Amino acid sequence: MGYSKKLISFIRGDQSAYHNLLKGSAISLIMRLMGQAVNYGLVLSITRLFGAGGYGMYSLFQAVLQFFTQTARLGFDTLLMRNAAQSHDDDELHMLKNQYRFVLRLTAAVSLFMGIVLYACAGLIAEIYFNKPQLTFYLKVAAACILPLVHINIYASYLKGKKFFRQFNFIQQISLLLFSVLTILSGYLLYRKPELTAVAYALSCLITLGVALFWYKKYFTIPAALQAIDRKTLITASATFFIVGLMNYMRNATETLILGHYFTEDFAGIFKATQKVSSVIAFTLFSTIVAAAPHFAELYKQQKQDELKRTVQKTTALIFWSALPVFIVMIFFPDFIMSLFGKEFTRGKEGLIIMCCAQFFNAMMGPANNLLLMVNKQRFVLYITIFNNLVCALCGWF
Repeated sequence: MGYSKKLISFIRGDQSAYHNLLKGSAISLIMRLMGQAVNYGLVLSITRLFGAGGYGMYSLFQAVLQFFTQTARLGFDTLLMRNAAQSHDDDELHMLKNQYRFVLRLTAAVSLFMGIVLYACAGLIAEIYFNKPQLTFYLKVAAACILPLVHINIYASYLKGKKFFRQFNFIQQISLLLFSVLTILSGYLLYRKPELTAVAYALSCLITLGVALFWYKKYFTIPAALQAIDRKTLITASATFFIVGLMNYMRNATETLILGHYFTEDFAGIFKATQKVSSVIAFTLFSTIVAAAPHFAELYKQQKQDELKRTVQKTTALIFWSALPVFIVMIFFPDFIMSLFGKEFTRGKEGLIIMCCAQFFNAMMGPANNLLLMVNKQRFVLYITIFNNLVCALCGWF
């Protein structure tokens, strides 16, 4: 009863910016709930059909793919999202269109280059680093996914910046996973090898790219500006976002890459399953961030410091109170939860408890990282991220 009263009293706010944020977060939450359902459907499909080893190979495939994709994005997706949130009059929107045209061309060239490199080095990476020759096919498929994934994120950045949250969340949270599940379940009737998971993801990338391009063209109809943009300034501004994004990737993927190097794919699969389950605790955090980022950028540009402060405080409170009951359930029933993926996954119950504690602490901190990025404090985030990555790397290797 006390918990319900706290949550209800929190939701009743009268600040207009916070009301809009809550509305956007509710949309994001609903879409993310749907995405999580599809996400766990994908995990269950892979683990039940191909076991821990199959899911481990898929996780290594994703870890390598996300590294090349994160690199090829060059930090432009976050920068353009912030620019879109801060662009309102026609002159600003014309210039924004020019920025998108330049970025799409640049990232296309970089993505193609990265794809060629990954395809050529797939065998070396699989055999020399991971000591898993069977991973070669996965990495060659990943090479074909780089360009579609990069442009999906670029198109989605505009939808997020302009607060088309339903469309953005469908692209980022549902589409890729949904079409992967459908392809795996239908393809399993004809091809029953774990490599099917990589092929299914590649097909879903192409379908999602078409959806993202359609919505981008539908909602961004204003023509480009006649005057040229300052490309040097744009690239310089994206550099910090690029480094922060790459550091965040390394923080999240270091353990997977280390496990893939030293242990079997079964062990990696069990670990990724525990990581996936524990992320439910920070569910509201990630859902709120989608709606919060453009609001933070907009309030900061308008110099509404008091309203920005209240919005951040209320957002953090919402995240904490929604994460608490999920955290309690997770730490009391880890064995049952992990058994849903298969009997062999119950070996990860202790790891699940540890990860749940870490995710709950992350949720308690609120959208601090996101806030700093939206108020031009990206250098501060960069220093924190570098330090955090050093600690994670040292703990992982030693």
